[in-house]
Amino acid sequence: MPTHLRDWPTTTAQKPRLQVLEVRSRVAPDALPIASVLVERQESVTYSGPGGSVCTSSIQLHYERLLPGHAVGTGNGCFAAYCVQTPDGAATVKLCAGATAGDAVFLDLPGLEGNRIGTYLMNEIVEWAARWPMAEVGCIELDAGLAIGENHARRNRFCEQFGLEFDFADADLREGLSLPIRAGALNPVHTWRDNIRERDARQHVADILLDLGEARRERDHALRVNEALATQLGDAKARPVRWALTRTWQTATRWLAAGVAAVIHRLGRPSTP
Repeated sequence: MPTHLRDWPTTTAQKPRLQVLEVRSRVAPDALPIASVLVERQESVTYSGPGGSVCTSSIQLHYERLLPGHAVGTGNGCFAAYCVQTPDGAATVKLCAGATAGDAVFLDLPGLEGNRIGTYLMNEIVEWAARWPMAEVGCIELDAGLAIGENHARRNRFCEQFGLEFDFADADLREGLSLPIRAGALNPVHTWRDNIRERDARQHVADILLDLGEARRERDHALRVNEALATQLGDAKARPVRWALTRTWQTATRWLAAGVAAVIHRLGRPSTP
């Protein structure tokens, strides 16, 4: 996948294009996962202007919740950003290029709110933007119309944890514009690591197939045991006396064999003087 490398340290490793997030509850991070979210990472670079002198690098993080028995459309969306570099060396980063309304980015995963998935996605954007540390971050506008109920304080905390500061137009901090900041001054946030695990999608599928094979083997074993028990039950109903005598003989034989083995073991032990 072509990716613009200008001002990007060569030691920076790219992540797989497809990953699965194993999401655990933030209040019970040691419990089993409560959701799996597929994330597709797409990076591109285009050139425009005279002689291709203007470079635009972009990133898109498409996410979608994986649910048993469901196809696409079970909760999905996109976080996106871009960086424009001009011939004079100036660069501008837009962090909310995937915004659906103004500079608001919505996480469309009902029931998973507050489990740091949005923090994970935005952190990927912030770390990507750090490839151009001297780039100016485009102004972000907070809309009062979206500061409804608990979303008001949550939205502000979400932005501020990445180092963004705002000049608010009202005392309730509902509406405002972000102050100038360079991409290198943004704060990476890694709290998502407490309850989210990144997995290569291929390994995730391989583990599912492994678990499926083990479940099938256990099912086949249970079916064989049930068939054997059903046969014994049929024999008992058809010939109860013969079945009872056979069971008695089998039990006695096992006890006798165990007794003989114990005697042989005892005789085989060296005697103590």
